[in-house]
Amino acid sequence: MKVAVFGATGQTGRHVVDVALERGHDVTAFGRSVERIENDHAALALFKGDVFDRRLYEIEKRPLCTGPA
Repeated sequence: MKVAVFGATGQTGRHVVDVALERGHDVTAFGRSVERIENDHAALALFKGDVFDRRLYEIEKRPLCTGPA
């Protein structure tokens, strides 16, 4: 399954990314500071940009991981 994780560089988002990868999903990690993600898993794609980017419409699941602003 293709999974996008918004807020992937936060505490919860990082955990969601790791669990999704462990379960065999293709993960697009989305965030403002994706360069902070230190995971080179083959099924992980990093995406930095606007959450309304049309390229994300193909993704089947979109967990949103936000914390305090």
